[in-house]
Amino acid sequence: MNFTKKRPSRGHIPRTIFAAPVRQVTFFVSFLVGLCGSASGFVVSAAEVPGQISGVVLASMEVEETPLPFVPKEEASEEEWDRIESLALFSAGRLLELEGRPELALRRYQRAIRYDPTAEAPMEAALRLAIRLGRLEEAARILRAYGRPGGIELSQLLQIGLYLVHRGQYSEAAQILELAAAQSSKIPTPTGVVALHLELGRLYYVAGTYDKAAAQFREVLAALRGEGAVRLKPEEKNSLMRQPGITWRMMGGTFLRTKEWDIAEYCFREAHSAEPNEALLKFDLARVSAGKGDWVTAEAALKEYLQAGRDSEGLEPYQLLREISRALGKENQLLSLLSELHTAQPHNLPLAHSLAEEYFRQGLLEEADRLAEEVLAQRPTAETWRLLVEIRLKGGRWQALLRLLGKLSAEGIPLEGVAPELREKLAAYPVRQELLKALESFSASAGDQSEILGAKAALALLAITAKDFAPAEKLVEDLAGERSELFLDTLLELTFALAEAQEYDRACQLLSSALSNIRNPEEIPILRYYLAGLLALADRTEEALLTARQAVEANRDNPRFQLRLASINLHAKRHAEAASVYRELLERWEGDHSSSEVRQVIRETKLALSHLALLEDKFEEAVEWLEQVLDEFPEDPSALNDLGYIWADRNMRLKRAFRMIQKAVQADPNNPAYRDSLGWVLFRQGRLEEALTELEKAAQAEPDPVILDHLGDVYKASGKVPEARESWQRALQKFLEQNDSEGAEKVRKKLEAASETSQ
Repeated sequence: MNFTKKRPSRGHIPRTIFAAPVRQVTFFVSFLVGLCGSASGFVVSAAEVPGQISGVVLASMEVEETPLPFVPKEEASEEEWDRIESLALFSAGRLLELEGRPELALRRYQRAIRYDPTAEAPMEAALRLAIRLGRLEEAARILRAYGRPGGIELSQLLQIGLYLVHRGQYSEAAQILELAAAQSSKIPTPTGVVALHLELGRLYYVAGTYDKAAAQFREVLAALRGEGAVRLKPEEKNSLMRQPGITWRMMGGTFLRTKEWDIAEYCFREAHSAEPNEALLKFDLARVSAGKGDWVTAEAALKEYLQAGRDSEGLEPYQLLREISRALGKENQLLSLLSELHTAQPHNLPLAHSLAEEYFRQGLLEEADRLAEEVLAQRPTAETWRLLVEIRLKGGRWQALLRLLGKLSAEGIPLEGVAPELREKLAAYPVRQELLKALESFSASAGDQSEILGAKAALALLAITAKDFAPAEKLVEDLAGERSELFLDTLLELTFALAEAQEYDRACQLLSSALSNIRNPEEIPILRYYLAGLLALADRTEEALLTARQAVEANRDNPRFQLRLASINLHAKRHAEAASVYRELLERWEGDHSSSEVRQVIRETKLALSHLALLEDKFEEAVEWLEQVLDEFPEDPSALNDLGYIWADRNMRLKRAFRMIQKAVQADPNNPAYRDSLGWVLFRQGRLEEALTELEKAAQAEPDPVILDHLGDVYKASGKVPEARESWQRALQKFLEQNDSEGAEKVRKKLEAASETSQ
């Protein structure tokens, strides 16, 4: 959401929070903050302050004279203020934790890290507390944003890394375990060090980052060969290589991809020694020889593998065979070779698929179709689905193609997952017309009802792809009431496409009609959820709110439904009602960390509350909501951009604002709002040329009135008054189109001032 951009004021740190003399550092920080003045970014509500912490730090000290105010010799720099605030936040977190309020303490620690990422104490405290609270996802986000070698407990890194592995987040897990590997001196055994390198290599291999995997596997190889700093005993090697064949082949495959042929061959031979398999070794050696460009040796080795009749390696050996044949100029012999192999190995399905592909390449469509259909019946894979679609499309076998597409739909297999590059071809008008003709004869032949319905759903999806909505609607109507699962999925695809085309009323009509005909009551709330959003886009606010309330009543255990109700109020500019629903949502779900989905809802809620606070000129509150988002999601682009912009617009914290907005732009370089913020903070820093570059990019991508207004300001500051007037004139027009009288008036005054100056 592109937030309205206003100016916040500095927050004030209540000195009472430091009153209890728990530690000497607590007194020191409170005293220092009191001397140096207020500091922003640390807003504590009355509910967050521990009950028995009250009074003033110095109240218990007996003094006869009022001390003179401290006047610093030099103004504190922005970096110094950040460190002071980080220390204050950390101390507040310690107090809150001692008071038995760990959730609030964690927030303070998280913010302390953001204010001073080099400080070790807040990092250790935040990770320890997040793990204790079972909030490992947050701990992982802290490490990804601010993790650094050293200063972090090894056990914490390993626990968080393992958590990410179990969630299938392999790249993220590897990033965390890299930090653990940097502390190898703390790992108690040599085997543990090598095991960590092995796990990192495996994670990078699974993630497809082969150069990083190779770097880790080199460490493992050095230890296994006795060439590195770590020397392993035979029993330690056995413990490490529990699945030696698989592990050695994985390492070999990695070095193959990094073109380290000799090391790859060594690993493949070690795999064979551990778990002998002559045919598999020949295939691996063929891959090495092909990588070296030794095509003759590669061909000889591969033929030994092919004649052994294995199929465990899937299609890769046959793809390699085609590559070798092309390199040796033997492509014309490939069909006969595959045919001979298939005759000898009729049950080898990867071989049969490869032969069908070769038939297709040579225009033998009937043979290709027959063989591909046989393979599909025994082992349906995306490759064979795609091949059969291509064969039938090229051959104009429309009824057979329609049956195939109908089967895909009936089995819930998305066409994008099978043939994404073919969907546009299939959606072309001439192809769809042929498929519609095939449907008529298909239906007349009284075929299987599920196949007919699947065919209609497939045709509807192709019509939606082509944005040909009339036939799509007719097909959806045919599906209604006959097969609810196919009907609903296709209906939602259609309504989303209509909404994207801004045909909101038609989308609402379709969903309303579906609600009156739905058979399964459990599907009604989700339909109302979507309908409420479409009604809001159609500016039918009262209907949207009624529908959203009905959805919430039917599903109170899903915060997304309540979020939809709040967002409709916000869209309708009913700000008080929106704020009320957002706060109710927050009150119920803020403490729920059971799922990532709930936390995303909380994130969106706080972003919206910040926007609403800005509209009411409640700058400290707006800043606090964004700070809370960044406490939990330190790399969230929206919050980084919005908070950075708020600070830049007030000409404060410019260095940090610049860094934050830079991160947002790096995360989403094509977002014009982020580019606008970057241009604005550069302008505030006096870097006019750079600011113009960013703002011109933003205005070109999206001629938003705020962006155009900013561009005019920078043009004027750069002495380019004609360009400034032109940009402001465009901004004025846009503000008027949006009925934004305040924005229009502000720009009109700038134009008048520019005209007076030029006269």
